Amino acid sequence: MPMVKEVDVEFANIVFHDNYVISTIKDGISISDKHIKTLQRIFSDHFGNRHFGYISNRINNYDVNPVSSMNNPQYSTMTGIAIVCNTISKKKTAAYESIFFDIPYKIFETLDEAIVWIDTINKKAGL
Repeated sequence: MPMVKEVDVEFANIVFHDNYVISTIKDGISISDKHIKTLQRIFSDHFGNRHFGYISNRINNYDVNPVSSMNNPQYSTMTGIAIVCNTISKKKTAAYESIFFDIPYKIFETLDEAIVWIDTINKKAGL
């Protein structure tokens, strides 16, 4: 699916498609509540109240506290979360983080696999 819009902020690259977004956090970042709020605003500006899938492309090394993002109001509009990991330790972290979510959540080795899955989830959601 072609890209609709790309946004680059100091801590992340965000690529929007019609019904999903791919975020790539930059290397060495420690994700804080401020970063989460910035992502929420960017996602809200693009999607409004529409449902969408979220893909986290974890190719870089960074820290995130899952508790910081637990109260994200956008989870109610997310159809699913796909996590792309390139190391065993990142996969273990992503597996641990999955316990904090009650929406479809799956870990992948490639971005292409994640996109296929999020497209399937979105189709099931009527998008």
